[in-house]
This record gives sequence, structure tokens and C-alpha cells, in this order.
Amino acid sequence: VAETLLVHLMSRVHYRMSGQVIGKMSLALLNVPPSFPKIVKDLFADLLPTVNKIEVTIQNMNKEALMPVKDYDLNHLSQGKLQNANGTHLIIDETNLNEGKLSDLGVKNLRAIQQVIEEQKVNYDFKYHQMAFATDSPVLVLSTKKSILKCDCTVKLNNS
Repeated sequence: VAETLLVHLMSRVHYRMSGQVIGKMSLALLNVPPSFPKIVKDLFADLLPTVNKIEVTIQNMNKEALMPVKDYDLNHLSQGKLQNANGTHLIIDETNLNEGKLSDLGVKNLRAIQQVIEEQKVNYDFKYHQMAFATDSPVLVLSTKKSILKCDCTVKLNNS
């Protein structure tokens, strides 16, 4: 587990070729205890320049957009939690995720997270159209059971 986590910490997008993102490595750690996300965030904050933790719950996914959204009334682009500087490590915390119904916004948010994981792109929502921008944000998913997100590498922790 330690070696896999180190490889994840060193992963960066080196280049993009024919739709492939070379150098990225998303990692899902399963069977984590409830206190684990805070420990990991504190550790990453000490080791890395920027870290962003997103808690995935039904309520959070349905509440606000994770991608940037243009407000034409204010002529303002509101920042989303997925809009980060290159090199920002994203910690996706699924440990408090329970059963429930996702709204249209919740489904969009999960798709946006999955797009960052797979393609290293963030969609900007301009209401009338969306535009994808490249990013370089290594993603670590933490879950107490099977993750709802598909990552490049999945490691199930033992509770011993």
C-alpha cells in the first residue's frame, strides 16, 4: 500500500496523446476507517503544495456544482471545487456516502469527478454549452466499501 501511495503522489500528467493521458494515476483505497480521510488530508497538506478534499454525500452532490458555472446575470464565472491549479491533489471522500437519490446536478457532479479521474479534464458550464479544460490533479478516492468511481488502481486495505 505504501509503495502504491508513493507512486500516486509522484504521478503527473506528462503529455496527452490520441486521447490518452500519460503519467496520471488515480488511486482508490477501499475499506478505510472513518478517521482515515482526515489523517490523509493532514499528511498530504504537510507533504504537498496544494490539496483539495471533496466529501461525496448525496446531500453535497445535489447541493452545489463542482464544476465552474457562468452566471450571466452577474457576468461572473463561479469557481467550482474541481477547478484547481495544476498539481493540486484531489481527495475524494466517499466514507460518509449512503443510499439516496441523486438529482440532475448530483449526476453531473459525479460525471465531472469521473472525467477528472479518467481524462484529467474539467468541464466549465456556460449554461448554453460546456467547454472542457485540461488539468493535472492526481485523484485519491477513499471509501469504506466499493467505490462508485472508477480509478486506475484500486487497493483494498485490511483492517488488521
